Amino acid sequence: MSQNEDIAGIAVFSLLVSIAAFIFSVIAFFCSGCGADPRSWDSDLVDGGNDNDTDTDTDTDTDTDTDTDSDSDSDSDSDSDSDSDSDIDTNDSDAGEVTECTGMEFAGYCWFLGVEGLSCIQMCEAHGAEYDISTCNFAAWNAENCQAVLDALEVPEWPFYECECSGMGCHVLNETRGVSDTCDGESHSDQTERVCACSF
Repeated sequence: MSQNEDIAGIAVFSLLVSIAAFIFSVIAFFCSGCGADPRSWDSDLVDGGNDNDTDTDTDTDTDTDTDTDSDSDSDSDSDSDSDSDSDIDTNDSDAGEVTECTGMEFAGYCWFLGVEGLSCIQMCEAHGAEYDISTCNFAAWNAENCQAVLDALEVPEWPFYECECSGMGCHVLNETRGVSDTCDGESHSDQTERVCACSF
């Protein structure tokens, strides 16, 4: 082989190498995003560099928190305080009237030793009470009852007598005890203290 043919062969080889290098450079240019694998072509670059990648990320997060707190507090306090104070004294017709015995209680009755000159009706009224017929039906009924009432009234044990003293009943006269055969509520004497039963 001649020297000219050798030179021509080397030139062809160099040309082929240059063409191959050019081709690889073009491939590398168009495959810049392919990483180590030159076969990974970027279709966007091949299409003239227009990036028509459509990335559609649709994240639909629906969080529905429904908290229904229903607190119903019903406090019903019904306090009914009904205080009714009703004090009714059926025996108290007057504001100043005495409702309890202020004399001597004996045999279930309230007794007073009267004042000279006053009847038993007047004596009971003076103490805010009413004349009681027990004046005659008990104390003046007999000598024994009269003596018992006089003892209860702490009258001294003076001599006792029975008389026809009109309406006086059981009585004290001039340091003596006595009982008459008749008795009423109206009779009185200036020197006689009558034994009177009164009702409150």
